[in-house]
Amino acid sequence: MPDPRAPESASADVDPATPAGSATATPSGSATATPSGSDTFTLVTTVAVAGGDALARDGDGRVVFVAGALPGERIEAEVTEVRKDFARAVAVRIIDPSPDRVVPPCAFVAAGCGGCDLQHAAPGAQVGLKRAVVVDALRRQGRIAEPIVDALDPLPPTAFRTTVRAGVVDGLAGFRRARTHDILPVDHCLVAHPLVDELLHRGRYGGADEVTIRVGAVTGERLVLAAPTAAAIDLPDDLVGTEPRLVGTDELADGHRAWYHEIVDGHRFRI
Repeated sequence: MPDPRAPESASADVDPATPAGSATATPSGSATATPSGSDTFTLVTTVAVAGGDALARDGDGRVVFVAGALPGERIEAEVTEVRKDFARAVAVRIIDPSPDRVVPPCAFVAAGCGGCDLQHAAPGAQVGLKRAVVVDALRRQGRIAEPIVDALDPLPPTAFRTTVRAGVVDGLAGFRRARTHDILPVDHCLVAHPLVDELLHRGRYGGADEVTIRVGAVTGERLVLAAPTAAAIDLPDDLVGTEPRLVGTDELADGHRAWYHEIVDGHRFRI
């Protein structure tokens, strides 16, 4: 499946209002103007893009997606991937930080967890960054010259996520490390709804490679979808609230169905 963040050309993922010269790259050490996989560069980022990266340009004008950077920062970045029209990099040193930069509140970020893209941005700034991504998509892909996108009330910074997808290693659920497929087991997720977090760290998911845990924030009903099977899953007897519904992808393939309910604006939905 193609990467949705990959541009069609060197300018495809750039806000049309942002001139190419507004982001620059200065070679560091022996790096050349065109990055290779072992180079580090000093970059100035401009805008946020889908997935949490910030966009910059190297000395040749090539688009560079930088993980761990925020718009408006001067950083030292290490190149991780080079393609014809763009490159990817990871920020290794923040030279001039954005005023929106914060120390990630979740300890698992330092351990390499890749479950959250914007833990290094202040909660109040995250809304604006996400809005900018939507505006850019509507302008570029929707061909809307001046899209109007109003930000609603922000979600709380913690315990808001009602769906998580986790990998499983040795029966323990965890998240993939950033830019890898390796699983990092976690004993707490800062952003997961408490009823999701409980299953995430207390469940034992033998026989599964991946689990998706969902909860109705109003109803408290929970659904656990396990791949390839839920046959060996072990959940504690003293869970808070109602017993979760368990289903494996093998059961779904055989025609079995499972769901939970949520209430939105007085309306009850089966999901």
